[in-house]
Amino acid sequence: MSHALVVGRFLPVHCGHLALFEAARRQCSRTTIVLERRWDDPIPWDVRWRWLVESCPWARVVVPEFTMPPRAHEGGESRTAWITALETLAPQVTHLFAGDPDPRDIAGGLGAKFVHVTRGAEDVRGAAIRSDPWQHWNLLAPAARPWFVRTVALVGGESVGKSTLAEQLANSYDTSWVDEYGRTYTTGVPHHEWTELDAVLVTDAQQVLIREAQRRARGLCVSDTEAIVTAIWTEWLRQPVPAHVWEVAARQPIDLYLLCEPDLDWIADGVRVMSSDREWFHDRLIFHLNRLGKPWVHVSGSGNARPEAAKAAIESACVRWWQDLRAYRSDKPGSGVGLQG
Repeated sequence: MSHALVVGRFLPVHCGHLALFEAARRQCSRTTIVLERRWDDPIPWDVRWRWLVESCPWARVVVPEFTMPPRAHEGGESRTAWITALETLAPQVTHLFAGDPDPRDIAGGLGAKFVHVTRGAEDVRGAAIRSDPWQHWNLLAPAARPWFVRTVALVGGESVGKSTLAEQLANSYDTSWVDEYGRTYTTGVPHHEWTELDAVLVTDAQQVLIREAQRRARGLCVSDTEAIVTAIWTEWLRQPVPAHVWEVAARQPIDLYLLCEPDLDWIADGVRVMSSDREWFHDRLIFHLNRLGKPWVHVSGSGNARPEAAKAAIESACVRWWQDLRAYRSDKPGSGVGLQG
């Protein structure tokens, strides 16, 4: 029985790797993927493990309990130590697949046939993707993309242009956006009948929509409204805010909040009811954004001023996001780095 071996750090998994895995699947009856991990890896090993399992459900994905020795061409420990480690992790290997010629000697030491898979246009290095994921977006494996997405939420009271701005930003960056689920929900629940359960349902539904949109996004995901707005809306209706809503507000995967100033005319549309309290709502948003330690920026103005201010804020934040790539982000599922404007 033929047994293929693929070894790598997969920082991140990209289309070149997928071509490698597919070649192994076609030529051998079973495949083992060894995921190397080191203390200074810029992407957590468990995140990469999930990418590999999702991308190759037919393969055995192994994560060593020990740090793999440096490869022979990197210096350090001997080639023998590397071969011994691989023999422990993947016994009886018959083929070693790689996109580089370097492991040829390792294959010989394992008694395996070396298969060099030329990746062509997909031969991009992980470091290049990490330094500019937006420009290499189509080369990222679909399973890896959500981790690199940054999410921006538009927050504010009624009739401050959130929905219009969300669509404008999504169109500008050719990416996905999330509509305000609370507006859809309240078309069937009059505001005077709003309860704590309604607040929980709207909060959780918005999170479902955000995470689904993150999987479709191209580096940036834009959400019209999020949990903090739902909490303040519930406060305005003189209802207790469920603890669950505040818990979601604290941990939701949003990287930047754009606070829309109430400097546009309030327009009645049959659903809006807060014609005189938009300033109060605005002040409460500032209070809670600061209380929860959220990164936020004011956006204001009419016409093109609002979307231009929003794009400037996003692109300024991108500089920080790219610098933060080496930081582990397990506390913010679906987040990672963003786009380049």
